Formats: sequence, C-alpha cells, structure tokens
Amino acid sequence: MSRILAKAIWGVTQAATFPLSRRYRDRTAARLSGLLSSGGIREVMTEKGALRFYATRSVHTVSYVRNFGREEPETLRWIDEYVSKGSVLWDVGANIGLYSAYAGLSEGVRVFAFEPSALNFGLLAENLGINGLSNVFPMCVALSDETKIDQLHIRDLEVGHACNSIGNPETQFASFNPVFMQAVPCFRADDITRVLGVPVPANIKLDVDGAEPLILAGATGILKEVGSVLVEVQGRNEKNAEALIDAPLRQAGLVEDTGWRTEGSGRNRLYVRPSR
Repeated sequence: MSRILAKAIWGVTQAATFPLSRRYRDRTAARLSGLLSSGGIREVMTEKGALRFYATRSVHTVSYVRNFGREEPETLRWIDEYVSKGSVLWDVGANIGLYSAYAGLSEGVRVFAFEPSALNFGLLAENLGINGLSNVFPMCVALSDETKIDQLHIRDLEVGHACNSIGNPETQFASFNPVFMQAVPCFRADDITRVLGVPVPANIKLDVDGAEPLILAGATGILKEVGSVLVEVQGRNEKNAEALIDAPLRQAGLVEDTGWRTEGSGRNRLYVRPSR
C-alpha cells in the first residue's frame, strides 16, 4: 500500500510541475525531496534521554527507528551495564548510528563508530549531528585481518541496507550479486590504534554480517585489554563458532557469558573478562 501511495503522490507532483521548464521542475523536485527528508525526523525516548533520527530515508531506516529498543534489547542492556563513565566503546558495523548514538548519551563515554559504506556513513553522520553528539566519532573505514585498500561489495543502494561485504560478495548466510563496489581503507584493529592513534576500547560491539572472524584475527593485541565484546553470531559463523569466534576471544582472556545467548534477538553473544 505504501509503495502504491508513494507512486501516486509522485505522479501528482510530476503533473503539477509539468508546465514549468525542466530546470524548475528539477529544482521543485529537489526542494520537495529536501522537505520530505527534513520532515522525516523521528524522536525516540530512551532511558538515557531522547534521540532523534532521520527515519524516512528508506524502508530500512524506517524499520530501524520504529523498532529501536525492540530489535536488539540485549544490545541496549549491554551498553547500560558494561559501558561505564569515561570509557571508550568501538561500534564496529555502526550502520546509521542507532547504538552509537545511544551509547553517546552516557556521561564521559567516547564512541568510535566504524561504518565503511559511504551510503550509510552519510546518514550516520547526520544522525549524530542532529543529536549534538560530539563525543561520537564516525569513521568511514573497515576493520579486517589486513591493513590495505579493499573493495566493499554493496548489496543494495538504499541507505541503511546491511549485508554488505569486504573482499568477497558473501555474508555469513550466502553469496550475493553486488550492485556496486566501493574502495575502502581497511585496518587491522591493532594497526588502527598504532597508526591513527584511535584509543584502545574498553568494550567492542561487533556486527559486520559475517566478517567478525577476520576482525578478531586482526585484533589479537587490543583484545587483551578489552573488558567485553558483544558479537553477532549467525549462519556459517554459528556453525563454526568454536574456531572462528570462541578461540580468539578465549586466547585474549575473555570468557563467554552463555546466559546472553537467549537474550533479546538471540543473535548476540557476550564475552567478558573474568576479573571485571
């Protein structure tokens, strides 16, 4: 129904501007698009305060904002319980910034939001901007097991779309045919702290559609200093979790809190340092 109505409204707009020159038709369409975009800001009330997001950029962003707090309640709980005052959080796979923004409401917390997709990164920056979150630092780079320039295979050109992939066009579920490939700088997590001076995090949220093992392989140094890691484990990674996820985190001294496997969405596993 929404698709039909949107097409009908677009048709009315085209008809109303038909008498104008092509230049003014385009200018009118651009202004209308801007008005619709700026009018699509939605406010979300959280336990830490209100957040605002540009919700109507795509059907994906509408869903994310409307389901905030219901999609992954365990992620919000983890932020509440583990991200403490004055600490550093890495949000790896930040998408449009919902969880980065929420964590940014915590007093004294610095958040580094990694999102390699240029499409998503633009909206991530806008969402942080309208909330005045100067303590959240968006970075349009990818983390991986090598430091190099690589290709981000993009599955869908609509902003907010997930399931993109670095290196090869496949996620933890299946391969796909990319609609576009974007060159992105990739860093080993250990290198990005050494080369760019990004501070070592106390906590890491890791949600990158199957590339989690590669990122862990490039973070053997910093993981020894991290207090907790919340990592999404699905598909092929779930079938091989012992080798791909558990082993590198155990080697860094982190232990899984298995009780979190049944929390909320059931997609995330929590690893903590026992001395915490």
